[in-house]
Amino acid sequence: MDKASDSMSRPTMDEIDAVRAVLARSHADLAAFALSITPGEETRGSYCTEWSVAQVYSHLGSGAEIEVARIRAALSGEPPLDPAQIWQRWNALTHAEMISGFASADAHYLQLIDELDLNEVGDVEVAIDSFRVPLRTAMVLRLTEHALHSWDIYVAFNPDAEVARDAADLLIDLYPREIISLFASLQVAGKLGSASLRFDIAEPRRTQMMTFGESVTLTDSDGLEGGATGHLGLPMASAWARLLTGRLDDDHLPPAVTSTGTPTFHDLRTALKGDPLAA
Repeated sequence: MDKASDSMSRPTMDEIDAVRAVLARSHADLAAFALSITPGEETRGSYCTEWSVAQVYSHLGSGAEIEVARIRAALSGEPPLDPAQIWQRWNALTHAEMISGFASADAHYLQLIDELDLNEVGDVEVAIDSFRVPLRTAMVLRLTEHALHSWDIYVAFNPDAEVARDAADLLIDLYPREIISLFASLQVAGKLGSASLRFDIAEPRRTQMMTFGESVTLTDSDGLEGGATGHLGLPMASAWARLLTGRLDDDHLPPAVTSTGTPTFHDLRTALKGDPLAA
């Protein structure tokens, strides 16, 4: 995907105001949690098996810095930056510095998006690796990283932690189906044969269809489509978000997950085991 699809949905202004508010709340919670982490806990393993708690903070801090640079480049019409230098600088920090540096970097990102007049900047697109996505969509992607990686940290200290509901409820409606379909195709295509799986999410009530073949597509539906080869019931949007990012394992499984037909819940979890957010 070299550029944003013309059909990619763009959040409304009310929706993007909600994204801003939830990002600010997630930032405040994670920055406050950082103050409770003792020196001996900085290297504790996070849910991202290759990263410590400090390294997840570093990932979010460096990501905030990279997003600021990407947005400024998009607004000025300049070429996108190479993030390698930013990553190298953050990787060279001590564990304590990785954690403490997150708050200021993330606050800088929040300040920038609060100051932007999205009506004035129009349909400017932000370059993210090989993608070009609308600025509003880039903010939704940032919320995805923030919410899921915050959970990666919290669950290292509390096995019953859950992805923040306000974030998950936004993501189930706003995360671009085209991007989910692309990542799912990279992970799943050809592994589950030809099938169609209906997702029913209880809170908030949503129905989706994921179709498998040479590629994978996820679409919203009204719940009336026939022909599904399987059905998956999930209790909440946070379970949906964790499933699609390889985080819904047996040790962190919410109650009331149901699965009938094919592909099975086990098959889907196995195929979606990789984490696209850590790529």
